[in-house]
Amino acid sequence: MARRTKEDAQKTRQVILDTALELFGEHGITKTSLTDIATAAGVTRGAIYWHFKNKNELFINLWDEFCEPLSNLLDASINADEPNPINKLRSLFTTLFEDMATNQAQRQLFFILFSLDNASQDITEICRHTQLKYEEFLTDLENSVKNAVAQGQLAKSLDAKITANLIATTVNGCNLRIIQAQSAADAQKKVQTCKDIIHSLFNMLSQPSAIL
Repeated sequence: MARRTKEDAQKTRQVILDTALELFGEHGITKTSLTDIATAAGVTRGAIYWHFKNKNELFINLWDEFCEPLSNLLDASINADEPNPINKLRSLFTTLFEDMATNQAQRQLFFILFSLDNASQDITEICRHTQLKYEEFLTDLENSVKNAVAQGQLAKSLDAKITANLIATTVNGCNLRIIQAQSAADAQKKVQTCKDIIHSLFNMLSQPSAIL
């Protein structure tokens, strides 16, 4: 019985997360209440509070669950024993772009993130958390660049911090392009363009004359 109860609780938690993501995408975080989420999910507010202290924590859980598998891929590119860190990065960004084109939930999540109003007091905690996660991503990406330089895949003349910021900015721009696609076919075209952009970027950064 205890196992069944735990499984039911996890199912309820997932329903709450899925419903919240949909409502956040339609109305924004600040205009979506826990009552709205509870009603749409078919649960009580108490059920939401059992899993999350407020809607900020709810969104943060959505974001962290999305980031976790990507962080694992990024970790592989940092490993000093990895002979081809650039290939790991390419795999990471390819996965990200392809999922962005085919996964409605992921597109919603990024659309919400790009639309955040940092001036709103209601979502200060979310803005602080997502910024912290982004800074962690930049640090990991910088370490990945250093690893690629050590493996001879990127130019030794590169500034790792600037290079990491360049890659991250390029990836963010690609994500935004895919989110703005008008159809599934358009999204796939944009995915291919973004893959080509990343491929060209790494090729340029591998040249001995590359300086950042």
